[in-house]
Amino acid sequence: MLKKDILEKISSKDLKEKNFFMTGYDNLYTRLKRIVTRKGNNNTIIVGDGGIGKTTLAKSLAFEKSYTFYQLQKDTLSEIIFSYQPNKEDIQSIKTIFTKMDRSFIFIDDIVTLFSEEDIFQNRLINVLNILFKNQKISLVTTIDQANYRLFIEKDPLLSKSFEVLKIFEPIEGISISIIEKHLPLFQQKYDINITQNLAKKAVILTDRYIHTQKQPAKALNIIDETCNYKKQKDQNKIKLNDLKYIISEKTGIPVAEINISDIKKLKHLEEIINEKVRGQQHALSKIARVIRRSRAGIKDPKRPNGSFLFLGPSGVGKTYLAKTLTEIVYNDKKSLVRIDMSEYNESHNVQRLVGAPPGYVGYEEGGQLTNPIWERPYSLILLDEIEKAHPRVFDIFLQLIDEGRLTDGQGKTVDFNNTIIIATSNIGIDFIIKNYKEKKEYVLTDEFIQKEMMPILLKYFRPEFINRFDDIITFKPLDIDDLQGIAQLSIDELNERLKDKNISVSLKNDTLKKLAKMNYNPKFGARPLKRSIRENIEDYIAHKIIFNEIKKGSNLTW
Repeated sequence: MLKKDILEKISSKDLKEKNFFMTGYDNLYTRLKRIVTRKGNNNTIIVGDGGIGKTTLAKSLAFEKSYTFYQLQKDTLSEIIFSYQPNKEDIQSIKTIFTKMDRSFIFIDDIVTLFSEEDIFQNRLINVLNILFKNQKISLVTTIDQANYRLFIEKDPLLSKSFEVLKIFEPIEGISISIIEKHLPLFQQKYDINITQNLAKKAVILTDRYIHTQKQPAKALNIIDETCNYKKQKDQNKIKLNDLKYIISEKTGIPVAEINISDIKKLKHLEEIINEKVRGQQHALSKIARVIRRSRAGIKDPKRPNGSFLFLGPSGVGKTYLAKTLTEIVYNDKKSLVRIDMSEYNESHNVQRLVGAPPGYVGYEEGGQLTNPIWERPYSLILLDEIEKAHPRVFDIFLQLIDEGRLTDGQGKTVDFNNTIIIATSNIGIDFIIKNYKEKKEYVLTDEFIQKEMMPILLKYFRPEFINRFDDIITFKPLDIDDLQGIAQLSIDELNERLKDKNISVSLKNDTLKKLAKMNYNPKFGARPLKRSIRENIEDYIAHKIIFNEIKKGSNLTW
C-alpha cells in the first residue's frame, strides 16, 4: 500500500485573492474553466515559457467553489514510478484514490520532471496518467514549456489526444505593469520598505531591455524582490530607481546604473586610453569611441547591437588586437570577448554550430557556439575573424543579428544581442589598400574611399544588404616606421609588466627602436614580424639568462 499521500488538497484560502491572481489572465482563465468543466476531454496542458504565469493560471481553479483542487505530490509518484517496481497493490491504491474522487481538479506542476528517457519508466508514468484520463469526474491540469511539449507530449499518441492545449504567452507591457503593481504591497509588507507605484513601470521597462533569460512578469518581480532585500540589508527603507538599476547591472554585467565619475573620465578620454595600447589607427579609435559613448548615454537604438563594424586592412595592423583591447577597457573582463574563427564555417553544414542543433539532433544539449556565450554573458564583444572565409549562409544569420538584435537558438531560446558590439575583420583588397595608401595616404581612411573604391571589391564577396547593415566600415592603414617604433615600445612595456615579479627590467634606446622598426617593416604583414623579432632576440635571451641563473635581481637590460 502507498505509505505517503499522493495528493495535497489546496483551497482558495491558501492563495491570494482571486483578482490578484487573475490580473491580465481573464480570457485565458475563462477558456481554462470551460475546458476543465466539460463532460469529456477535460484535461488541459498549459504550454508556455517559464515565468509568464502558467502555475498562477492553473492554481486559479482553486477558487471554483463546486470543485476540489488537489496538487499531485510528484515526489511520491516519482518514488513509485522510478525507484521501485510498481506492484499491483500500489497501482490498485492509485486506482482507488482516483476512482473515489468526484468533481476535482488535479494539478501537476511542470509535468516534464516526471518523464524519463528510459522507456520502461515512461510507460509506467503513462499508465498512471491513463487511470486519470479514464475518470471523467477528474480534470487533470498540468504545465510544460514549448520545447518539452514537442519533445514529450506531441509525439505520444495517447498524451497528445488526451490533453487540450492552452497556450499562454508573455503578457504585454501594460498587463505586466498591472501585475507588478498588485504585488508591490506584498513586498512592502514583507520587507517593511517604501516602494513607489512608478517603480512597477520602471522595473518592467528595464528588465525588458536588459534581461532576456526570463519572461515577464517573473523577471520584474524577481528584480524588485532582490532590490528590496538589498536595501533592507543596508538598513534603508526606500527603493530608488538607481537601486533597481544597480541590481540589474549586478545580475547581467550590463552598466545600467547612472554614469559615475570614473565612467565619465574613461568615456571622455576613451581614444587616448585605447591609443596607449593600439598605435597607428587613431581614425578607427575615434569612430568606435563615438558608438560606445552613444550606447553608454542610453540613446542608441535598443533593438540593435551597441555597434557593428567591418574592419578592413592588411594583416598585423591591429584589427583583432583593437577588438581585444576594447574588450579589456570597455567590458573590464577578457572573458567578455567571444572570438569566432569564420574559416571554420566555410561549409554549409557547419553553420548550425553557431546557433546549436535542434531537438532530436546530435549536439542538441550543447547549444550554439555564438548563442550560448551571449545567453550567459549578454554584455560582450563578438569578434568574427576573417569573415570573408565563411559560407554565404552564415551571412544570413548575422544579417538578422545586426538588424534585429536577436537570434533563436536550436533549443528555441531567443538570445538577445542588443548589448553586444560586433566586429568583423577581413583581409579583402589588402593589395589595393596598400597601393592607394602609398599614393594617396589619408584618402584610404575616408568614407569616400570605402564607397567609391572598396565597395565594388566587397560586393564580390558579400550581398549588398549584408554590407549595409554594419554601422561603419573602417579601413586600417598599413603601418609606417613611426607606428612600428611605437608598437615596439609597447611590446617592451608589456614585457616589463611580466618581469616585475622577477625584479628585472628591459629598455631599448631610440636607435634600437628605429633599427627594429626598419628591419621588420613590411606593409603586408604589419607588426607581426616586429613582434616575432622581439620574442626571438630579446625575450629568448632573457629567458636563457633566467633559467641558467645568469642574471641578478634588480638588473636592467638595455639594448
